[in-house]
Amino acid sequence: VVAGVDHCYHISCVTPDRVWINDLNNLILADIKTGVTMKRLPIVPAINFGIFGLHSVNSECELIYIENYSTIKKYCNDMTTKTVLKSKKRRNSDWLLLCVYCSPSTDDLLIGKKRVKTNESQVTRYNKLGKLTQTIQNDKDGQALYRFPRFITENNNGDVVVSDQIDDSHGAVVVTDRGGRHRYSYKGDSPGSKILPFGICTDAFSNILVCDIRTYIIQMIEENGRFSGCWQHKSQGMPKLPISLSYDSNTHRLWVGLLDKNEVYANRYIHRQPHLTGMSLHSLIIFDKVYNNY
Repeated sequence: VVAGVDHCYHISCVTPDRVWINDLNNLILADIKTGVTMKRLPIVPAINFGIFGLHSVNSECELIYIENYSTIKKYCNDMTTKTVLKSKKRRNSDWLLLCVYCSPSTDDLLIGKKRVKTNESQVTRYNKLGKLTQTIQNDKDGQALYRFPRFITENNNGDVVVSDQIDDSHGAVVVTDRGGRHRYSYKGDSPGSKILPFGICTDAFSNILVCDIRTYIIQMIEENGRFSGCWQHKSQGMPKLPISLSYDSNTHRLWVGLLDKNEVYANRYIHRQPHLTGMSLHSLIIFDKVYNNY
């Protein structure tokens, strides 16, 4: 149980013992080992913001977070706060900053945005000096790739992976390659099925793990877009209503945050590749423990 947090909408691993977690009002740095809340930072109030991937961690274990719709800040190791990106104000053309991810290999920032006055959405890349280096918005036919980017991550092969909400009942996992070319959009595990993706992460094998909040099942997608398995709360120890995910590549733990509780589960993720499409993730993920009283 995470003290002072209403829900666990997004998780960023700092070390095997420390994670950043947010609800709709606060960012909390929790030390799992000692049970201490290390830091609390305010973010935009719930009624205005909703549920997004508001934070990430850079290669120096510093927090990168969206403070409000237009500003991204860094909480440094010396406990100071620095603005790393601020959108310029232009009448009727403002972009809302919705989700952010810091690439562990380059410290590039990947940012999901939506324009205030239109339905345009895009993903932009900034280098560690704050220079815009890439904009991803349309496919090769000029069609919009995104409707409402909520969570964003990067795969080991360089793919940019976005959890995109199309409407209230369905969405897609939109995958582009490092150059910004559309590879595929995953909309469900079978023809005609739907998925409403929220929390998302990738594992050591470039598989994509995503929380489907239509069913509250965690799905695994292979890097080429094929459904590979799922993890349901009916299994022993599986937490109900998972909404956020984070994968720790150092310990191969999968962190799962819940929609309805201030609980975070850490799970041992067996370090091997599934061989059969549709196999259960129960054989890959072992419920480890829920961390209490920190």
